[in-house]
Amino acid sequence: MRRFVAALLIAVTLSTPVSASGWKYPARFRTTGSGVRYPSPSDPSRRLSNALQTIFACIRYHESRNHLVDGYSSQGWYQFTIPTWQAARAFIPGLPPTPNQASGDQQSEVAIFYFHRNGRFGVEWQADAECFPKRLD
Repeated sequence: MRRFVAALLIAVTLSTPVSASGWKYPARFRTTGSGVRYPSPSDPSRRLSNALQTIFACIRYHESRNHLVDGYSSQGWYQFTIPTWQAARAFIPGLPPTPNQASGDQQSEVAIFYFHRNGRFGVEWQADAECFPKRLD
């Protein structure tokens, strides 16, 4: 039994995406299937603290189940509405017309833009309240 548990632990550890800072993608926010994507090493969210990376992972999971191209009226990893995306395009040059046309790096850049603009997580993800701890230290 111990060998089985040890082998299982090694398998989970090896299959968990890890950022350059050593942050591991939480297993509870991972999904499988066609179209599932996780942030690349160059993704802007990788430069955030481990606590914030975990919150953004939770949001991606709750909004799109980690599907980079997802939805119609709200799209992508973070389920941006088209007006929200268009507003960000005015501040971030080079973004494509819709979130579903954007790379993961671009979608995360817009999510982080709104995070900083709002001074934390705002109305964009208020339905994902379970992702937010009472305090962020």
